Amino acid sequence: MRLILLLFLSTISLMLAAQHKTQKLIVAEYRKSNPDRGNYNYLVSYNFQQGHFISKDTIFEGPTFKDGKGPPYVQFHTKPNYIHQDRYIITRNGSVIDLNTGKLIKENPDWNHRFTEAIGDTLVYEKWENREYRTYYFFNLRSLNYTKAPEGAYKRSKNSVSNHRYLKYSPNNTHFIYPSSGVDGHNVAGQFRIMLTDANRQKSPETAVHKVNGPTIQNLEFSNIGTFWLDDSSFVYDSHLLLLSSDSVRYHQVELRQYTITDGTDKLLFTIDSAGISGAPTGYFKRDAINQLHYTGNSGKRFLLDTAKKELFPDPRFYLNEKISVNGYASYGSKSGGLTIRCNDKVIGTIYSLPPIVADDAVAVAYGDVGSNLGYPNGIKIWTKAQGDWLTFDLPWLNTIIGWIEE
Repeated sequence: MRLILLLFLSTISLMLAAQHKTQKLIVAEYRKSNPDRGNYNYLVSYNFQQGHFISKDTIFEGPTFKDGKGPPYVQFHTKPNYIHQDRYIITRNGSVIDLNTGKLIKENPDWNHRFTEAIGDTLVYEKWENREYRTYYFFNLRSLNYTKAPEGAYKRSKNSVSNHRYLKYSPNNTHFIYPSSGVDGHNVAGQFRIMLTDANRQKSPETAVHKVNGPTIQNLEFSNIGTFWLDDSSFVYDSHLLLLSSDSVRYHQVELRQYTITDGTDKLLFTIDSAGISGAPTGYFKRDAINQLHYTGNSGKRFLLDTAKKELFPDPRFYLNEKISVNGYASYGSKSGGLTIRCNDKVIGTIYSLPPIVADDAVAVAYGDVGSNLGYPNGIKIWTKAQGDWLTFDLPWLNTIIGWIEE
């Protein structure tokens, strides 16, 4: 009888908690100034109770740069920013804000100390020395102490954030790959080798793939290549060939290839015959929330890769969680289009926007007029299943949407 009563009370407790579910969208906004310099930030929350909007609160405010100069004080405008434990915001420059107190609990005045990983109540930072990350520091979120880590106390892994965004660890953390500029000792802009190294650095890096072409863009020195580990022994990469159509329009033919480290085989998986050219420095591979592998090209167009069946599908739906998916394109200068967003396979809107930021039954986007520069969006739109429609918040100057938390 006592067990039944306990189970009943537990069920009631869970039901009451669900009835008072609060979701908060955390957003960074600039203060409008003259001239517009983006030198003052507001960290705000858009608060939803049971899916319905109830309020907007300012959590923190402060300058991007102290006294208008020096290293960033809080910097949100270049991603990524991180939410940890639904309580802490780790900004792009490594400063930390406590959402519960609204206080800046760590100012990171040294760009050489870069946030690397959050492990429980410890944030790991790494210091750049002699062009290598070699010294680690721990910041304790409870004591707020910042101390040098003991030798060997931390080892980088695939979960580590890196300033070298092209460095990729294998799933079992035994190897990593990265592109290196130049071919056969010659530093040629837009041409690369793919280097393979064991994660323990017991061996010198070796060249896995000797010649790979990045996309041809205006600033060729920023061109790079996309890579992605399929499993512990093989990775995929892209290579671009610049061609000229009969009417003198430049385009890329893109090869998606698979390299296996155990036997050195390098095979062609797919060819994208006519890919447009944009200013994006590289294409990239990414798995969605249901583990499908996608490739987004330099042109912005996305493809679904079925490596087992050797099939390539254009403009697939990318699942942001198990319920919410997106497909389509928002292209600068276009006269139509946008991202089509679905929840449980039902279209909830087509919006010219940046990629959606999602939570359980909730979506937020930074939106603009069709064809506009989304680096300067009009504001944000928020959809929840409970309200069944989009709320629009036009803003003087949106910085970035950071993400959702739940209480």
